[in-house]
Amino acid sequence: MKKGYINNSPRLKPLDFVKVGMFDCDTPLFSFCKIIRSPIAKYYPLEAKHQVNTINLQYLTEVPYILESVLDQIYNRVVKLNWQVFSKNIIAEDLYPNRDKKPWLVYFHSPRCYHCYEMYPDFVITSYHLGNNLQYGKVNCITERSICQQEYISHYPTIKLYLNRDQHHSSTVIIFKPKHYKKLIEDIKPHLVRYGDDFGIKNIDIKSHIYFKDEL
Repeated sequence: MKKGYINNSPRLKPLDFVKVGMFDCDTPLFSFCKIIRSPIAKYYPLEAKHQVNTINLQYLTEVPYILESVLDQIYNRVVKLNWQVFSKNIIAEDLYPNRDKKPWLVYFHSPRCYHCYEMYPDFVITSYHLGNNLQYGKVNCITERSICQQEYISHYPTIKLYLNRDQHHSSTVIIFKPKHYKKLIEDIKPHLVRYGDDFGIKNIDIKSHIYFKDEL
């Protein structure tokens, strides 16, 4: 686990609000390690008033599982969509369009799909860089099977962009294959041109790059 943690932690570095470190409790330098009985990850928010979150890694033996669990803790912009929320915010938009609503970018996945865990960080990083220009959600196709059947999800993961209907355009759904976040952003941006300056689409830039000095 230690080697995998070191090798994969750079994947979080495009999230410039996250710094990654590691304490090796095999050494006697850290007294607090005396109370540690199994591998854990702790998230320390920048603001002291926020609670420190602890994630037990004892049963998360693969790094992609760890990253998904950590991202769910530290990044709340991706909404977990159930049928009620999906139908209200996405399906209903096609029937009763609201020009003020932003498009949705949705990640369809299965907890039985290892590749879904591997690619999820790229989806989160994409949402971070696109910022408030879109709304973001993810659908668990095991617990929300009805949504995935309606959306004809045949493989995992699948990413869909739901563009709103207005007086000039019909509603449109664009399907993307999972890919590196920089390529995904490049593929998404042309589809947002129709919104002009409404959401600052033309000003989207990649906020950070993938070349970092190792901080571990």
